[in-house]
Amino acid sequence: MDFLKAYELCRKKFDVHMEKFHQTVPELGGQKDGNYYVEGKTYTPLVDKWVWLGSFVTGLAPLFYKNEKDANLLKWANKFKYEYHKKMFGDGMKYMHDLGFLYMPYSVELYRLTGDPMHKDDAIKAADELCKRFDIKGGYIEAWSDLDGSEMNHRWMIADSTMNISLLFWAWQETGKFYYKDIAEAHIENVEKHLIRSDWSVAHAFKFYEDGSPKYEQNSCGYKEGSHWARGTGWVVYGLTIAAAYTGNKHYLELAKNVLKKWIEENKNADLIPIWDFRLPENEPARACSAEKADWDGTDPANLDKNIDTSAAAIISCAILLMNDISPEPELTEYADKMLQSLCDKYLNKDESIPGLLSHSNGNMQYTVYGDWYFIEALAKKVHGTPNCWYQPKN
Repeated sequence: MDFLKAYELCRKKFDVHMEKFHQTVPELGGQKDGNYYVEGKTYTPLVDKWVWLGSFVTGLAPLFYKNEKDANLLKWANKFKYEYHKKMFGDGMKYMHDLGFLYMPYSVELYRLTGDPMHKDDAIKAADELCKRFDIKGGYIEAWSDLDGSEMNHRWMIADSTMNISLLFWAWQETGKFYYKDIAEAHIENVEKHLIRSDWSVAHAFKFYEDGSPKYEQNSCGYKEGSHWARGTGWVVYGLTIAAAYTGNKHYLELAKNVLKKWIEENKNADLIPIWDFRLPENEPARACSAEKADWDGTDPANLDKNIDTSAAAIISCAILLMNDISPEPELTEYADKMLQSLCDKYLNKDESIPGLLSHSNGNMQYTVYGDWYFIEALAKKVHGTPNCWYQPKN
């Protein structure tokens, strides 16, 4: 399937989301059949602390709007704006680091498109709450613990935050207040020190002592400590590329390219869709979030092709497309195109009644809305030249 037809299919399947997505969030990260909406199942409120996937659905409305200018898309998206407002102005101290994933695709994009000051205020407030997670002693953004003292501070920094700090760069761009940029860049400095290894592979997480001094590498989403989780590496590559776009700092772009080239070197699969963790033993099945066991026999050679992660390929494709805007490398662009073509040909669910797009996500044979989101983002860029939500030049 070519990119245009794949994009048009994605748009048709979004109608299912528009019909069924409400103020509670279904299991957007773990369905095996692509149907995120299960009748009779209790869903989680959009304002719940651990909900980080909602904007990969609600944010699709402004993304598609940029290409078709259908006011109904914005009308649908705006149904949720009070939920996003409550999320930060209700109890922002009880939240985690995934605020970029939540407020860039939704609030920032709707503010850009409508000028609604409520969306701007919500996004700035989210940036402020993300800043509160900054550990001054260690110079990193704390990932998960509550900030009101009700939960022990885990003192973890994780690869995923490299993508989330796009919110801080946007807030700096929007307000001119340099502390947003300073915090984002301090975090990147520790990503370089503690997550990016000397061989350019990437650790998922790093633990610090209470005084801010480095403790040891940890893992939560990859195979184990010392492994090389493909999607986490995608967060780092894309996050560093976004930082380079905002700041013009060539060192960030150099880091991103070096980590990307290691990712490409490790990606041995013929269709360029990577294994879930590059250091996963050949005789083991992938395990979501390093703990949940897959439901197949990893010792059976016929099952080894189930260990891949289409979401990682989609994220890396988007990172390369932004790199191409900053510093074009035809070979990298060709690589991204080949990955996207594999996703279209082999892993895209063609059933218009099923909202899920990409199978084989997360190394556990799942559909995930983040995999779907980045796939659509990449197609929109290829087909329509649509700018991503994470970085756009200030007019």
